[in-house]
Amino acid sequence: MKFSAFAFTIAFMNHPIHANGLLRGNDNDQPVNRQLQGTALVKEINHDGANRRKLRNPANNNDAPHRILQESKQGTFLLSVTDTIGPDGNGSGPHEENLNVELADGIYKLKNVPPGFLKRANPKSGTDKVKIPKGAAVSGVEIDLKNKDPEVVRGNNGGGNNSGGKAFDRRDLEAVSRTPEQERNLAELRTRQLQTGDRTLLVVRVRGADATTSPSESTLNDNWFGTNTDPHNLKSQYAACSYNKLTFSPVTSIGTDGVVTVTIANTISGASDGTIRNAVTAKLRATYGTDSGLADHVALCLPAGTSGGWIEYAYIHSWLSVFNNNWCNYLSIQVHEIGHNLGYDHSGEGSNEYGDQSGMMGYSYSSDDGNVMCFNGAKSWLTGWYTDKSVTVEPTATDGNECYEGALYGVADYGTATSNVLVKINNGSNPHAFINFNRQNGINSGTREAGNQVTVTTARDGYSPSNLVAKLNAGGAYSGRFGGKDMVVTVNSISTDGGGRQFASVLIAENGVTSCGATSSPTKSPTVAPTTPPTPAPTPSPVESFCGSIRGIRNARGGSIRVRAFVAWEHSWEHSKSLSVGLNGGEWWKALIHRPIGRLITGRFFTGSSRGKQSQQT
Repeated sequence: MKFSAFAFTIAFMNHPIHANGLLRGNDNDQPVNRQLQGTALVKEINHDGANRRKLRNPANNNDAPHRILQESKQGTFLLSVTDTIGPDGNGSGPHEENLNVELADGIYKLKNVPPGFLKRANPKSGTDKVKIPKGAAVSGVEIDLKNKDPEVVRGNNGGGNNSGGKAFDRRDLEAVSRTPEQERNLAELRTRQLQTGDRTLLVVRVRGADATTSPSESTLNDNWFGTNTDPHNLKSQYAACSYNKLTFSPVTSIGTDGVVTVTIANTISGASDGTIRNAVTAKLRATYGTDSGLADHVALCLPAGTSGGWIEYAYIHSWLSVFNNNWCNYLSIQVHEIGHNLGYDHSGEGSNEYGDQSGMMGYSYSSDDGNVMCFNGAKSWLTGWYTDKSVTVEPTATDGNECYEGALYGVADYGTATSNVLVKINNGSNPHAFINFNRQNGINSGTREAGNQVTVTTARDGYSPSNLVAKLNAGGAYSGRFGGKDMVVTVNSISTDGGGRQFASVLIAENGVTSCGATSSPTKSPTVAPTTPPTPAPTPSPVESFCGSIRGIRNARGGSIRVRAFVAWEHSWEHSKSLSVGLNGGEWWKALIHRPIGRLITGRFFTGSSRGKQSQQT
């Protein structure tokens, strides 16, 4: 994926990315040698006293003057990921990850970044600005930093330098000291700010000197927005997966229903994609006065013939995505690349960073309407679309949140599900575990892996690659170390409810716990009986039990809900206890339950229609 304005980029092959949007691995990795060409930014310098030194771009066979920056330049930091064609003809080939800086006239890729810069500076894609130091060498759309650190300026609006912050408008973030937990929470908040509302989209078709994007404007319009009976397209799939919490609308002020054709003078054949990309964004700025300000998202569909085996790329937490000709037509490619814009990293399995085929952030497929699916558990949690039917297990808690026992429905049934669809096992700054039932139906009918199984994926907070670590049938279990505890995910059964919806009954708890209301720990020493003498008292009343209904608890819509409660008490009525009560298919409310003096032996609260139970003991 690539960008526009000053973009500094360093390319690595097959290195995963941290949650902060940076490459993991060796900072000494050599950049991919990809000469690019673009607009001259600075004065040419005579190096030999007589002849100007020039760097040749073999892709275009044109001379690109070697230029030296006479002053520092500041732009938005961007991370991009380029997908390539694999042996199967789909997007399963090696990927290229680049660091970029967006300036006013295009995107530039950096090389010779000082070793350790990424770990030291920790820049955030689409949020932080970077200053390219004086003396850096520019050739085409590539900048040689000559082992000089670019300065990172924390916090900026991520809407690009030409948009005035239209696409990703945020208040500047003050440079303050935050705890690691605060940083993780803020990163998740920033990402979720992009996940809801109506976002505008412009698709750009390109006509060069020798080639034109193959799909017509009407074809692109149908494949992106479904304006001519296309059943599955970017607009329809995001609306379906988000249950209309995130929608995309075509720009109507230019072009035809969200698609416009731009004519450039460049020869396409043999040119680098970066050269053509920057020529197109330059033409947009010349014609309309902006590029990133035209829409929240801009997708460039370049003609066939550019160099390399690239398929598409996009910029993380930003506005631009770029597609290689017919790949602009394909549903999974569209959803995948816009997903990168929204802050989703790849979904992997084992050593294959694209290997998780249960959702859209794994492999991409050359199919117009095929592979109708949503996202895996980790990405689904990141979207924030299902928060009202999601729950977090805190392994170190002692208030009942250290355990989850109950029904788990699929995202495909989220709209009518009577229980949760996502569970997260919190693991602090380490990769968390995300558990979901990958229901293969409806909006997720095209999932290519783990259909109708319970999946466990791991990922850090924010922009982070996820890893599919378990695919469980009924009777299956997965164990892992989370929050300092040995946690076990057990699938007790997979059943169908009265409405025809499949769901899994799961227990997620510390090893040895057989129920969220009871613990069996044969490996632990027996609890020593208390030595406190009994409290002198009259002969206690016999244990009373209560079975009844509690009224007057109001839900979010103002309706009254009846909760059936089964409890056992000792002694007489006097005190009250605030307990969590499960209502309305997974929504949690606090109920004030009067109880007698003494110990509440058990308390179990659940709705009559719920198959799962949530228990609490005090």
